[in-house]
Amino acid sequence: MELPPGLKEKYARLESVRNELQVVILRRQQIEAELRDVEAALREIEKLKSSGRNIVIYKSFGPLLVRANEKEIEEELKEKQEILKVRLDTLKKQEAQLRKQYESLAKRLREEVSSSGAG
Repeated sequence: MELPPGLKEKYARLESVRNELQVVILRRQQIEAELRDVEAALREIEKLKSSGRNIVIYKSFGPLLVRANEKEIEEELKEKQEILKVRLDTLKKQEAQLRKQYESLAKRLREEVSSSGAG
C-alpha cells in the first residue's frame, strides 16, 4: 500500500534523523577510541617518569619517527585530551538530542499510520 504524501515526508525526515544519528554515533566512537589512546600514552609517560629512568620519546611525522621533548609531548597530549573531552561531550549531547527527536518522530509516524489505516 502506498503511503500518503504527508506520511512519506515524515518517513523521509525520520530516515534523515536516523542517518544523522548513525554519523554522530560513529564519530563519538572514533573520538572515544582516540581519547583512550591519548590517555594510555599519558599513563605510559607517567609510569616511565616515576621509574626514575631516563626516557626517550619519539613522535611520528608520517613515515618518520623523530626524537621529541618529553615535556612538550606530554603537554601536547594533555591539550589533545582536553579537546577530545570537549568534542566527546558535544557529541554525546547531540546524540541524545537526535535519539529523542528520532523516538518522537517514530512515535508520531506510527500513530499516524495506525490512525490512517495505512499500515
